[in-house]
Amino acid sequence: MALQSFEAPEIEEAEPEALVSEEDTSLHSYQIVIADCTWAEAMQQAQEMGGYLVRINSQEEYDAVIALLEAGDYAKYHFYLGGRRDSDGTDYYWVDTDNFFVGECLNDSASWAQSA
Repeated sequence: MALQSFEAPEIEEAEPEALVSEEDTSLHSYQIVIADCTWAEAMQQAQEMGGYLVRINSQEEYDAVIALLEAGDYAKYHFYLGGRRDSDGTDYYWVDTDNFFVGECLNDSASWAQSA
């Protein structure tokens, strides 16, 4: 398993608050962990490391995460995000640290994520 730490990059067109969630008052930092595992194992590992799988809350944060991946030449890797759907459902949601849905449906036509 390889572990690399990255600080969230500055976004020229946006204020730094663009990377701050409503629940969090600090800038996010991201760790890219390369491991052969399932989504559930990745979520557990993130929690054991004191964090969580990324929950992207804006277009600006999405762009920052994509820039991190592109800068690190990680195109060949499959990454897990902190969202899921029920096995019999079609709607995706971010999940909290207890794996319960939070927020609004990500694949709803009104979601910012539809354009990402």
